[in-house]
Amino acid sequence: FLWNKFIGVEHFYIVDDNKDKPLKDFFKNFSDQITFIDDAKINQSTSQRKLFQIIYDRHRAESHWMAFIDDDEYIMPLQGLTFVNFLKSIEDRRGVELNSRFFGPHGYHKHEGLKCHENNLILDRYWLYESKPMVKSIVNSKIVSGLAEGRGPHRLVPSGVVDCFGNDVDSIEDTA
Repeated sequence: FLWNKFIGVEHFYIVDDNKDKPLKDFFKNFSDQITFIDDAKINQSTSQRKLFQIIYDRHRAESHWMAFIDDDEYIMPLQGLTFVNFLKSIEDRRGVELNSRFFGPHGYHKHEGLKCHENNLILDRYWLYESKPMVKSIVNSKIVSGLAEGRGPHRLVPSGVVDCFGNDVDSIEDTA
């Protein structure tokens, strides 16, 4: 949450499916910057794509750009532009697709007790990443009236999309 605020995100739509400890209580100091999605129509069986569609249909008129990311994912600007200035530079595009990089502890599945982990910080274990063919979408809600059917829950706009460098991304139809 704080990282996204730092890079310029102004408003958040958070799905709170933890009924034991409501996130509204945790984020009470930021309540004017968060819309919580916690109604009865959304439950554990609601697919991610359907959830994205519900949020987009309800709230797209409130935002210029909507990013669909999880709470453990971070947008890292890779250019000389800030994240907000990058979005301003592509306002005529329908969306952005960001490739994921998964950071991990040197390929180990068990962290503690390994000889190589003695006397180092936990962050030191996360120096490698692997690129995955999964993208995350940021949708220009001033142009896109609805999320399209696509490949899985992450390709939300079929065409007119760029990558993090502003390069055209193949349309969904071209990659089918």
